[in-house]
Amino acid sequence: MLKLLGNLHKRERLLAVVCLLLVLGRCWLDLLLPGYMRDLTLLAQTPGSAPAMGWVIGRKMVICGLSSLLLAVPSSWCAAQAAAGFAYALRETLFGKGIELGKAEVNAFSVSGLVTCTTDDVNRLQQILNEGLQVLVRLPVTVILVVARMPGRSWLSADLMELGGYGFYVVLSLLEAAAVLRQLPAVRSAAERILSVLDAEPSVQPGTRSAGRGVGSLEFRSVSFAYPGETHRVLENISFRIEKGQTVAVVGAPGCGKSALADLAARLYDPAEGQIILDGLDLREYTFEALYNRLGYVPQKARVFSGSVRSNLFFGEREASDREPELKAVLEGIPGEGLPDRVEHGGETLSNGQRQRLAIGRVLARKPEVLILDDCLSGLDHQACRKLLEGLQNTAVLLITGQRDLAQMADQILVLEQGRLVSAGQEVEQ
Repeated sequence: MLKLLGNLHKRERLLAVVCLLLVLGRCWLDLLLPGYMRDLTLLAQTPGSAPAMGWVIGRKMVICGLSSLLLAVPSSWCAAQAAAGFAYALRETLFGKGIELGKAEVNAFSVSGLVTCTTDDVNRLQQILNEGLQVLVRLPVTVILVVARMPGRSWLSADLMELGGYGFYVVLSLLEAAAVLRQLPAVRSAAERILSVLDAEPSVQPGTRSAGRGVGSLEFRSVSFAYPGETHRVLENISFRIEKGQTVAVVGAPGCGKSALADLAARLYDPAEGQIILDGLDLREYTFEALYNRLGYVPQKARVFSGSVRSNLFFGEREASDREPELKAVLEGIPGEGLPDRVEHGGETLSNGQRQRLAIGRVLARKPEVLILDDCLSGLDHQACRKLLEGLQNTAVLLITGQRDLAQMADQILVLEQGRLVSAGQEVEQ
């Protein structure tokens, strides 16, 4: 938890300090009240005392109570703002870290686990910080002020009344602190989960090169691969090459390693052995920006977002195009059923084919040199698939599919069996 407090910015730290000073002021004002009660008791026990003195002491007590109440408002505001700013900065850090993590780390934490870290776990830390600034600080401050006032008190009834008032505020602070401290085990677990994400080192690291030595070619050279933490290799000694304007289909039974091949081509993982060459350079030599300006990857499950078709197609672009000719060109490149003007949350109102068209169009809008289609054409009809592939004359296409008729549209067909390349040709064996 203390390590995570490093995410407090200068503004939040200043607000926290102001909150602590206001809490200190409240404690001092509250502990004046038992002293005034002692004075009232002594006044009542003293014969011939003037009633006006009682009104003076009473006014002081009212002023102290109101002042403490007035200080509670800005102290609560400062604590809430400091905690909210801390949570905002921490979520921003977690989101940035999540973007850096590779597929191996995302699978290890699970998507739901990362979402929980960014939402529920951060909320717990925000709540404990908010309450801690107001409640946990009161207990030590109250105890210190009470101890400082203890010397010189006797067993007279007036002094006993004052001591009872001090005891009331100490017990009240203890009860409030205990209510907050009961949350510490859950807060500690939340902090550990957040730190485990922030301390994770991505297995896929960017290179330094931004340009290759060719245009639009992808080659696997003796590539073998096993998922992180496993010894069984899902791919073994895979070699093939795709030239610009060529479509290579990869087919095979479920579990033969087709999706692993697509993940390697998109550099979601790095191979255990061998090289994957793009434009004459190993994928590991490219910066992420340079690599993904050349590579386009469409996964099996299409992801769409609420908004317009344009916002979905140009999602992730620094300067999203608003020119109708470019939008029209992208839509013409993904033939099939029409698209609505707007997309609802998660594409709930879209058919599977419409979602796949949007996902493919989002990649085509970047004009990639190499396009990886990971079994993502199941929602398009035969004619639409043919038109799509025919329109990719200047792109090297790696087509992962379980459909034999779709594979027949490719220039070359590779057959995988238990992670090994068993045949390569123009037709799928029946």
